[in-house]
Amino acid sequence: MIFGRTLDPEIYDRGEFLDGVRRLALNRASICVRILLFDTREATRAGHRLIEMSRHLTSRIAIQCVSEDDRDRLDAFLVIDERGYVRRRLADTMEATADFDNPHESRLLRTDFEQMWDRSSPDAEMRRLYL
Repeated sequence: MIFGRTLDPEIYDRGEFLDGVRRLALNRASICVRILLFDTREATRAGHRLIEMSRHLTSRIAIQCVSEDDRDRLDAFLVIDERGYVRRRLADTMEATADFDNPHESRLLRTDFEQMWDRSSPDAEMRRLYL
């Protein structure tokens, strides 16, 4: 689960990260990588590799747009699993907290994400067909 204003290329367009996402998406049938963003236009125009990967793995990687109700949030986070997360309290900075053994905080972020996901909508940029 990834939540943020944009897909920061310094974080999410790196080979190591993309390899991990690809392995997770292809090797874990029960997992769908879900990404909630304010806007994907910038990342799409820049040819962000995670966007391109999501277009090839549509049943394994989903990207949606945050609803108007959630656009006042200032944070960004990545929930790794039931125990781990990385969170930036201010999405516009690189200062972050990473904790890989905190089931309580991970659960809170997962719950926040699930609620935002339920209010979100599919991203029109992701619906474009490439032949």
